[in-house]
Amino acid sequence: FARSVAQTGFPGTDLSRFEQTGFFAQAKWEPLPRLSVTLGLRYDVLGSPIAPPTNTGFSTAFGSLYPGIRNDGTIDGTSRVAPRLSFNYSLDSARMTQARGGIGVFLGRSPWVWISNSYGNAGFGRYTLTARPTNLTSYLATDFDPANPMGVGPTPAPGSTQTINFIEPGLKLPTNLRGNLAFDRKLPGLSATLSVEYVYTKQIEAMFYDNLNLRVLNGDAQNRPTAASYGADGRLRFATNTAGTAAGASNAPLVTGYGNVLRLRNVNAGESHYVAIVLDRPFKNGWAYSLAYTRGRATEAQPAGSSTAGSNWGFNIVFNQGQVEVTRSDYEIRDRVQASFSKEFVYFNRLKSIVSLVYEGRTGQPFSYVYGGASSFAADLNKDGNGSNDVVAVPTGATDPRFDFSGMTSAQQAAYFAFLDQSGLSKYAGGYAPRNAFTTSWQNRLDLRFTQEVKTVGPVVLELFADFLNFGAWLSDDLFNYVETIATSTSNSNQNRALGSATYTATGLIRPTVTLNTDGTINFPATSIILPNNSDARWRIQAGVRLKF
Repeated sequence: FARSVAQTGFPGTDLSRFEQTGFFAQAKWEPLPRLSVTLGLRYDVLGSPIAPPTNTGFSTAFGSLYPGIRNDGTIDGTSRVAPRLSFNYSLDSARMTQARGGIGVFLGRSPWVWISNSYGNAGFGRYTLTARPTNLTSYLATDFDPANPMGVGPTPAPGSTQTINFIEPGLKLPTNLRGNLAFDRKLPGLSATLSVEYVYTKQIEAMFYDNLNLRVLNGDAQNRPTAASYGADGRLRFATNTAGTAAGASNAPLVTGYGNVLRLRNVNAGESHYVAIVLDRPFKNGWAYSLAYTRGRATEAQPAGSSTAGSNWGFNIVFNQGQVEVTRSDYEIRDRVQASFSKEFVYFNRLKSIVSLVYEGRTGQPFSYVYGGASSFAADLNKDGNGSNDVVAVPTGATDPRFDFSGMTSAQQAAYFAFLDQSGLSKYAGGYAPRNAFTTSWQNRLDLRFTQEVKTVGPVVLELFADFLNFGAWLSDDLFNYVETIATSTSNSNQNRALGSATYTATGLIRPTVTLNTDGTINFPATSIILPNNSDARWRIQAGVRLKF
């Protein structure tokens, strides 16, 4: 396989290449008449023969703080051995009860858009102007060099900052260890099968973004926190530039001339446990049904629900920025009930009509309570440059020594503490409410499906079908208002509600503020209101024709 080579002659070009070669072998073994075992082995080798353009100025500027740091790391040459084992064992000679299961390592799909960020954000040709006007005339007169149109690269131009995205050399693709164990029992009296299954997933290699250019408030010479670096709630704080809290303020960079320096690396964090109980009756005598209940939990270090390095890092809800905080996953469904019922009708002894109802009830979407302030750096509690990603610290009462309630009137304090009790936030009194500690309300959905065979010619069947999606919402939008989300962008995951804003006092106390509605309740911004998802909560009908062979 070709090794990584530096880009030359086109240092600012976002040009990358990815290769994946996999080998797989499998063998089936039956050591006993009722026992079968399947062994598998997969081996993948990754290639990335083009490296991001090397930014020597970046390596020099950050080398004393992060020895050996480079921005041209690739996944080239990384490999993964993924063994698998599964079995199926009939516990009785009549084969009424069976045990089945397996365990294995599984390599995920390539998230190449995350990796390719390091090619387009190597510090060449793209700058954020901070000191000069950003109009085209000024740029052409003061910044643009016709002899070097892509920019100078190694050092930031005066009055500008470089954004650097890079991956750790040898980064591995997302990899999971997954295992399951299940028991199936035939129930002749019901013409059905009862199954109980447990599924475990462990993230061996998960993706994680952090920012290496944040200056810790009152940190030491190596940018390590001191006792004065933390707020009264134990949250790590970051330094601001000389503008402080005035207009134009921002978080202070560790190395001037550089903006966000975002590193993508692997962490071994996150897992899920799920147990499912299923009663399934296939079609017999013209009808079929299925009933299932699943319960579980899932955790992760970072949802990574976006395509760019900046949004994956910035939208992540945190208590201590830069730390690997394992909390409830954005994608967890704690409880789920599924049921289906189908009835078959036969006309002229051969043409079939099938009517099916499918129901799903499930725990709502996980979300977090945060301090708002996206429009004001002064309201960014920890000063990491992200205004709405700081989880809420929860007071024990108005005399909690970590808090300063001087920014609230008595009416606002009363509403604030009433909401802490009503929302369940008071469960975390004396600490903080972690990411995704809450979920939206229980969600219900009911679908209706109709299929009709209209003609058969030999083995070919012409079938008409119609799906009444969200049929339940048509019946009752109060009972079947299926998907409820917080009115923020769902494309980046990380749903949150902004419970007012907060700042630190000079002594590190949290000073929260809220505004009230006319009825005396807390006013939440429009982006923090829980509403039915406009598309998924609608009912709609789709129809079609298909040939069955």
